[in-house]
Amino acid sequence: IGKTLDVLLESEEPGAMVGRSFRDAPDIDGNVLVKMTPRERRQNPPGSFVKVRISGASEYDLSGKLAS
Repeated sequence: IGKTLDVLLESEEPGAMVGRSFRDAPDIDGNVLVKMTPRERRQNPPGSFVKVRISGASEYDLSGKLAS
């Protein structure tokens, strides 16, 4: 928590995008849930790399917002 990670966005959910950091393997490791406004989602479609400031963690996943 508090770190900024490079995240590859993979899919959309209501109010957020789901991605993974450079150290997360698909189908094995957890995801990064990135909370975004509708405008931010239009500017960063799936397949984009973004910098995310991590603000929360669960057992397997991380969550955060776009770093400014």
